[in-house]
Amino acid sequence: MNALVDTSVFVGVERRGVSLDGLEHAGVSAVTIGELGLGVEMASETKERSLRAATLAVAEDRFDVVGFDQATAIEYSRLMGDARRRGRRPSVQD
Repeated sequence: MNALVDTSVFVGVERRGVSLDGLEHAGVSAVTIGELGLGVEMASETKERSLRAATLAVAEDRFDVVGFDQATAIEYSRLMGDARRRGRRPSVQD
């Protein structure tokens, strides 16, 4: 695995037809799976819910899911600290 596919990419697939080509060696975070699942839960219309559920299924079926364990939490804090020291303000979900 050489990259993680962010939630925003899957939103791009839904809204703008973004291609997932070239991401054969990427994974997806368990957090992204949770965000996509929340999108399904929060959809107010049946058509929107179905589209989001299909996107979630693609994420789960096509990519290895990377869990959020203790080692990942430590790496997350290191990356967030580095970004903030550089003056960036990534959101907690990123």
